[in-house]
Amino acid sequence: MLTLAQVLLALNKEDWMVSVDLQDAYFHIPILKSHRKYLRFVVGSQHYQFAVLPFGLTSAPQVFTKVMLVVAAELRRKGIAVFPYLDDWLIKAKSPELVSHHLQSTTQLLLFDLGFSVNEPKSHLEPSQRLLFIGAALDTTLGRAFPPPQRIQDIQDLVPMFRNGAVVPVLNVLRLLGLFASCILLVTHARWHMRALQWCLRRQWSQHKGDLESTVKISRDAAVDLKWWIASNNLSQGKPFQQSPPVATVITDASTLGW
Repeated sequence: MLTLAQVLLALNKEDWMVSVDLQDAYFHIPILKSHRKYLRFVVGSQHYQFAVLPFGLTSAPQVFTKVMLVVAAELRRKGIAVFPYLDDWLIKAKSPELVSHHLQSTTQLLLFDLGFSVNEPKSHLEPSQRLLFIGAALDTTLGRAFPPPQRIQDIQDLVPMFRNGAVVPVLNVLRLLGLFASCILLVTHARWHMRALQWCLRRQWSQHKGDLESTVKISRDAAVDLKWWIASNNLSQGKPFQQSPPVATVITDASTLGW
């Protein structure tokens, strides 16, 4: 499956982009008639079975991705730079005219040849150098990717709760760590500044055997580290599409004790 890291590596400064969101995309993948019995469910006293690929099935994303890789390969054979992530597709080119032409070719194949439909409110069909795609704000005028504004706001709203000695519901800790994790590719040093909170959670939550109703007392180290997330410009400066090669590589054994 396509990753955000792969998309960022493929983007260049001054590229033009459009995005296409496919509506009810899974429902365009039919299930072999003899296999539909394995997708049965009951509502009241009525039995039903899916005739198309259902949402919520564990294997559905993998199946859909494999099917759409064939479609993407056909588009790439025509010279179209397309990046499909499930039902969200990004198309990029060197000029607004070219990306519009590639969008037309893509929608011709998806809509008219294969029968898909486009969710226009969730799509970005006008050539642009700034758009949101799979959780990242892409800006090709700067050649950088940023966390979406709402994610930055969510982090800034949550972090003040995590003062030194504060007792916080474990669900709030998990939510904040999830927001941090979503910024790893978009914020320089993000991974480093979530370690103290991870360690704080690990030490205390294991004593409660993973109880989601438990609480966590925020350590001094975690509270100090979290201030970095609300400091000026740390979240808003983003990261360049292509990273500089590492100066050195350090290999260590795994340890539960730290460095």
